[in-house]
Amino acid sequence: MGSSPGEGDIFDRLRERRIVFVRDPLDAAEANRIIREIDLKARGLLRLRAQLNELLAHHTAQALERIERDIDRGLTLNAEEARAYGLIDDVAGGR
Repeated sequence: MGSSPGEGDIFDRLRERRIVFVRDPLDAAEANRIIREIDLKARGLLRLRAQLNELLAHHTAQALERIERDIDRGLTLNAEEARAYGLIDDVAGGR
């Protein structure tokens, strides 16, 4: 299938040559550019995360290590817990 009459199967032709070249879709320069771009963005995100953690630690009076640990594990708080943690000042009354 997919070959002209008399040419044989493409796999037969490849086996006869015993070598197959597969081209990398990205050349080295393009791959390095993408890697550098990802690295720069990751460093920027890590800097931003550190700044946000420091800001939260300052305003909540929690230790930076606790803020980092709680953020890493995705801490979820109800209204009273958020007040006790220092994220909010007060909880509004019921309806």
